[in-house]
Order: sequence, then structure tokens, then C-alpha cells
Amino acid sequence: MIAALLEAHSRIITSWHVQMLDVELHRYRLVLEIEFLSGLRLFVKDYLFEDGRRKYSYHCQDSAGNLVFRYDNAPHWVGISTFPHHKHLPDSVIASSPMTLEKVCAEIAILVQAA
Repeated sequence: MIAALLEAHSRIITSWHVQMLDVELHRYRLVLEIEFLSGLRLFVKDYLFEDGRRKYSYHCQDSAGNLVFRYDNAPHWVGISTFPHHKHLPDSVIASSPMTLEKVCAEIAILVQAA
């Protein structure tokens, strides 16, 4: 799955490094870093627990280390309509549907093509 996704975006990815991939039956742990042509970097943490709960963070930053966006589901923005799912922007936090690596890579592809 991850290999196919990275291959699908290979024309805009300059490097990637899987720091952890642990899959067992109904759970997984993924820690991944991807660098894109425009210098954008994506730091991924995505865990699915045995009981079906999921914890994720997709942190995208520019080449200077500045936040472009981060999707996560940490339960700290209770006022967001999509709680606990939300998106951090440089100056705000907004509602977000549950995020996946595929959706984030598609969003980054648009940013890279616009650069």
C-alpha cells in the first residue's frame, strides 16, 4: 500500500524514509518522512490500535522548517465541529475530515505543481 502510494507520486518525491512500519493483524504503526521537489517535507505518524482507535499526525513544512499545514486527531480542539479531527495552518486551526496519507499526498501534489 505505502509503496504503491509513493510510486504514484514518484515524479514529485525526491526522497522518503520509513522510520517504522509495524503491521500485525488489526493494528499498525507507521512513521515516515517524505521530501518533495519543492522542498516541502511531510512527517507522518499514523497508528491503528487493536481496539480500532486511530491516532495520526501529518505535518507538512517548507524547506525553512515553517509549518505549511498539519492534520491530526489529538483531542485538544474541542470547539472544532469535526473534533477530534482538525487541520493546523500557520495562523489558525480549522475543521477537517479524518485524514489519510493518500489525501495528504494529493494535497501536497497540488502545492508542488503550483510552486
